[in-house]
Amino acid sequence: MNRETYAGTAMELLRFSIPMILGAVFQQMFSWADALIVGNFAGEQALAAIGTTNSCYNLLLDLILGASAGLTVLAARYYGAGNRERLHRLSVTYVRLAGACSVLLAVAGILFAGKLMTLLETPAEILSDTVLYLRWLYGGLVFLGLYNILAALLRAMGNSRAPFRAVIWAGLANIVLDWVFVAGLRMGVGGAAAATFLTQGVMTLYLLAYVLRHEPFLLKGLRQEGTDWELFREGMFYALPLMLQGGAASAGKVILTGFRNGFGVSVIAAISTAYRVDTILISPVRSLGAAIAAKVSQKMGAAEPEKARGVFRAGLVMSVCFAAVMTVFVRVFGNPLIGIFGVSAPVREMGAAFFRHLGQFYAVCALMEAFHGFLQGCGDVRFTAGNMMFQLGLRIMLSYLLKAPLGWTVIAYAEGLSWCAAAGTGMLRCRIKLRKITE
Repeated sequence: MNRETYAGTAMELLRFSIPMILGAVFQQMFSWADALIVGNFAGEQALAAIGTTNSCYNLLLDLILGASAGLTVLAARYYGAGNRERLHRLSVTYVRLAGACSVLLAVAGILFAGKLMTLLETPAEILSDTVLYLRWLYGGLVFLGLYNILAALLRAMGNSRAPFRAVIWAGLANIVLDWVFVAGLRMGVGGAAAATFLTQGVMTLYLLAYVLRHEPFLLKGLRQEGTDWELFREGMFYALPLMLQGGAASAGKVILTGFRNGFGVSVIAAISTAYRVDTILISPVRSLGAAIAAKVSQKMGAAEPEKARGVFRAGLVMSVCFAAVMTVFVRVFGNPLIGIFGVSAPVREMGAAFFRHLGQFYAVCALMEAFHGFLQGCGDVRFTAGNMMFQLGLRIMLSYLLKAPLGWTVIAYAEGLSWCAAAGTGMLRCRIKLRKITE
């Protein structure tokens, strides 16, 4: 690939990924708005209550995200090959099934939220607020199932702007409702939960209206056409490994939440607040990995392996650049960022220290996400799913093995060291795959 072609590929990836990156950042504003307003108006215990729900909520959400990530790979392959008919039938099949599955997940989550948080030894002083917040979040899965499938289809077609606009509107609505319910009506954790639930509905309805107006062929005949089980099985070939990865990852994070809860409320408040900031900081490299997967799959569908290779090379460089900026940012602004959530000085310093420890590994995380994005775009989803489960298992093992010498800082080091291992295996797999697609 000559320099001019490579530059064009890099710009194509950058234009496609920017709305995805910004959308991921604004989507995290849901939890930021909740945490900022709850922390300042309802207190540190309420902040700890909403912070400790993350892993349990993701236990079900990651199943939806895994399915949508796999769907993006297959849909992008059909779009790149110009096969609109199979793309349409794939869309109808997965939208119908996503609706039914999301309802089932929401009901299961609401029913078992209390038992789950009790099992994780959530401190008694925050248990009732934690369960209340989690039940509202699980109810929102009804909306998020449809949103993520529609967003996956649009991104597969090269449209990352519409999902971004949906997130923007929802984020603004969430901030307004948080102020009304929590700061104005003093509804506490319940108000923050209700605000998040309503804004997830806004986000989903906006994107549905967009698809019906601008890409109606995707949902044409939704009520009349039957489910295409052949396409369902083909989609599950890509989606199932990522769903299993997401489910296993979330189950592991639930275990890690129980591990973290053993350090007490102050550590819960510090680390959960730090992870809210970390999730936004890390979202550019994760979104870029998803963008690499979609664009590589499009190029492979169009029988352009050299361009797929160029997408990977450009994405790798951009990922490392994002990581370098993130590392400097957390070292300089870590303490004041934690402080805006209304926590005490000791908790703020603990959160800033966590950033310093974890920030050393951001570049490795960026490489890992780029490797996985390329491999998923090539259809190698089984490897990426297995590699992420390996990474999580290693993280859990290191957490318990290194707890005695490192104390609560083991939470950062176990995650960072597991990234190193997964990035190493991902790099080796990419070298093999690159040779195969260019032979």
